[in-house]
Amino acid sequence: MYFRNRKDISGNGYEVFLSFSRGEETPESFPSRLYSSLREKGYSVFKEDISIELLQSVRCRKMFFIILSEDYVSSRMCLEELTKIMKFRMPYYHVVFPIFCDVGLSKVWNQESSFKEAFQGLIQNVSPTEEEVSRWERAHSEFRRYVARIDESARFNLKSAGLDVSAHLKSGSLYDKDIEPIVGLVDHLLKRFDDKMFPVGVDSRAQDVITMLHNLKTKDVVSIGIWGMPGIGKTTIAKAIFNHIQYEFEGTCFLPNVRNEWVRKFDLVSEIFEATESGSLDLNERPCRKKVLLVLDNVDKLEQLNTLCGSREQFGEGSIIIITTRDSRLFNDFKVDDTYRMKLLSKEESLELLSWHAFQQASPKEDFINVCEEVVAFVEGLPLALEAIVHFSLYGEQPNEWKSILWKMNRDLPDDIGEELRDSIDYSLNGEEREIFLNIVLFYIGEPMHDVVRKLDGRGCKARIGIIALMDQSLVTIDDDNKLRMHNLLQLIGRQIICETPRDELENYDDVELPEGKHIKTELLQAIGSSKIAIIIFSEEYGGSKWCLEELSMIMELYETNNRTVLPVFYHVSPKQIRHQTSNFGEAFNDLVQKKSPSKYLVLEWRKALDGAGNLKGTVVHSSRDESDYVKDIVGQVCDILDKKDLFVAEHPVGVDNRVREVIAMLQNHSSEDTVILGIWGMGGAGKTTITKAIYNEIGPSFESRSYLPNIRKVWRQKNGKEDLQNKLLSEICKPTKMKIDSIESGMITLKDRLRHKKALVVLDNVDKLAQLKALVGSGDWFKPGSIIIITTRNQSLLPKKDCCVYMMKNLDDGESSELFNWHAFKQESPKDDFIHLSRDIVAYCGGLPLALEVLGSYLFGKEVEEWKSTLSKLKRIPDRKIHKKLKISYDGLDDLEREIFLDICCFFIGMDKTEMTHILNGCGFYADIGIKRLLERSLVTIDEKNKLVMHDLLRDMGREILREQSQKEVGKKSRLWFYKEARAVLSESSVGTFISNV
Repeated sequence: MYFRNRKDISGNGYEVFLSFSRGEETPESFPSRLYSSLREKGYSVFKEDISIELLQSVRCRKMFFIILSEDYVSSRMCLEELTKIMKFRMPYYHVVFPIFCDVGLSKVWNQESSFKEAFQGLIQNVSPTEEEVSRWERAHSEFRRYVARIDESARFNLKSAGLDVSAHLKSGSLYDKDIEPIVGLVDHLLKRFDDKMFPVGVDSRAQDVITMLHNLKTKDVVSIGIWGMPGIGKTTIAKAIFNHIQYEFEGTCFLPNVRNEWVRKFDLVSEIFEATESGSLDLNERPCRKKVLLVLDNVDKLEQLNTLCGSREQFGEGSIIIITTRDSRLFNDFKVDDTYRMKLLSKEESLELLSWHAFQQASPKEDFINVCEEVVAFVEGLPLALEAIVHFSLYGEQPNEWKSILWKMNRDLPDDIGEELRDSIDYSLNGEEREIFLNIVLFYIGEPMHDVVRKLDGRGCKARIGIIALMDQSLVTIDDDNKLRMHNLLQLIGRQIICETPRDELENYDDVELPEGKHIKTELLQAIGSSKIAIIIFSEEYGGSKWCLEELSMIMELYETNNRTVLPVFYHVSPKQIRHQTSNFGEAFNDLVQKKSPSKYLVLEWRKALDGAGNLKGTVVHSSRDESDYVKDIVGQVCDILDKKDLFVAEHPVGVDNRVREVIAMLQNHSSEDTVILGIWGMGGAGKTTITKAIYNEIGPSFESRSYLPNIRKVWRQKNGKEDLQNKLLSEICKPTKMKIDSIESGMITLKDRLRHKKALVVLDNVDKLAQLKALVGSGDWFKPGSIIIITTRNQSLLPKKDCCVYMMKNLDDGESSELFNWHAFKQESPKDDFIHLSRDIVAYCGGLPLALEVLGSYLFGKEVEEWKSTLSKLKRIPDRKIHKKLKISYDGLDDLEREIFLDICCFFIGMDKTEMTHILNGCGFYADIGIKRLLERSLVTIDEKNKLVMHDLLRDMGREILREQSQKEVGKKSRLWFYKEARAVLSESSVGTFISNV
């Protein structure tokens, strides 16, 4: 067996390896000081004997410093280390870098004087075999060539091929500043080549391939192919196999990504030449007698295999050729000895790999278990997707944000995954294969293979050949029930391709006959697949067009499978004629069948589509009416159904996206089969409506129907407002409908009956009465499972006690508040220099309330500094009228006793212990426990973690302004006095008015 048992030590735990002569190592020696400096910088450094087992365990790029001295080449251990390092440099492209100590660069490169003598001395002292000497010389030669190539190409922006510290050592003046450039080099290289890897599932798959190789070892030269879909880990497995078995070979060569590197094929041939030392760059001209391990990664053309490894005779006995590709057809053409098809990760392996990348541990953190399982289900065992999603989207985010990000990925994959998968479609498939692939994405996943072949053959495809080609390229599979299957991410890419072609690039297919022998093209798939409504205009000639009938078959298939909206228009024909193919329409259809002789199956498919479309409710066009009237009717239906207008969210939606993601994450915690009720609760002006509009825009398109009912509190009070709200909800959810609700009671019955058939998104904005919820959504069971009902309110007590999740609006933080205010006050993200301190004071006054920030920012826009100061001074006594009016709505909804408690808190009890304040007010006969509960439900007060009463400054000022308005001029007529000067002035008078209740 080639697979050796490894020791427990793992090279993955180290980032930097030092190779040096250990003979005279002291704490002050250069290697020791370099080791300490790197460790102080946080790097894990290995400076012991570098073994084969250690190098075999490495799974990602590392950095090796070769500290060259005269002692280095006189040490057998050092030369063996150099040999191993150069041998194991591939396939992870380890960086090997020389540092010259006590020996000049030219002496090392040219093996001059004392350096050469040291090497000769070693040979005399230890009497190595010829094979050992040859191996050391070859490693040194390869080392020189490697470093020269680094310098020549300036790959790492180095000024020279190494660092020379000899002069400092000779003068005894090696300081920390002289070591800093080396540490800086490590910083640069390791950050640039950060390809950390967690090899979950790698060893078992590598062992499978190595077992196959072992079973084939009787052959002179063995070739084996590894194939699978993009991102499944073919290269990773090939690297692991290369690392495990390469020490058995005289020459090794790993050529990564041959497909992309083929433009420099001469260099690829040269690399094989160096490994085999065949003596000629024409690898077929002079066969090599060496035992060679050759890996050709990501091959996509037979020409590449023929050029790079030609016939097996060019390699010595025992050589192994490993080829990775997405296209298994290459293996048949090249006649490899065996093939290995890559397996997707199991659920357990996927969860472990995800956990390593996200949490640096083998299992998920407790709070992330459920969402991790959702990610695993989404990626369906594709390693690339797991790694990319974590690194570019999920790492460092909270569980609710994971859900939101994952929801978005169902529509738009990250570039790293999308480009890799899309490349396998755009680059690898020919025209017909691509069309078949997209047809399968749109219609045939889960369909029996023989049915799909029959349908596509009827449309002019060579379906069986095309599907087999897709299977050979890992784009589709056949399950045990002989049904077509496709990886979830490939389906997403396919749907993106279908939806992406700009409308102006689509050909005009009207009245164009489908060419003989052709199938449905991508452009038509895109036009039909990405449309929300299909309008079919049936005429007497329609049945005589094969092209029209092909379109109709696709449209009706989408109608049945994806609930696509279909609007038939019967232009001077009747629906009955379409269903039964009679009259002139039927004659045209029968003529087509006789002339074109389509398959019996295809004719049956057309008849089925005609029957289905003829049974749909549509528009019958008669000559007795002006055709422009029919056009207006149809356009009206389309506008009602599409309802494409998104709601305007905000001119400057600062802080909106974060809160939207939090709410969407809450929604995603529920099963897709549940009807979810979500309450968004908070004080006036906190941004409840703004957030809800953004959520409506974000998730609305995924529902069959949606309705947004704004400012219900206001509309409910208007004449016929209750019925208007019910009618609006009915018309938006059940489009098109001409039904009219005349009374709120009959409306409840109608809504309950009609809404249960629709998976809908309904937003009820600014609800302030329980009767509003009952009249519009009942108890939430009026809707089809999967529906979502979102309610915004200032009063938490209105929200259902059962099966309702509640999101409490958070005020903006300091950074968000400043940004929002600046956009309104200065029309830019940051304040102007002269206004910085004033801006901070006004932002602090607003307390994170978006309404106040927008109102005051807009009011102050364009005003001078003195006007700002005057406004700020006034606000401390009298609040802005617009803000006051908005906040007072919550106060107006209180009963008399609750208002009195609220005003007392505004003036006297903010910051007081709730228990103590309750005791005081109860002593005054106020039933404070009930009153405070009502204020809490309406977001007028809060209780902090120390049980103290807290109130937003603007609510406090609103309450005090109400008291000020009670007595515009006479202080003695105020019911409460809280300013010291006013209280003193009143109390110093000979008689105190009867208006004053509290001081």
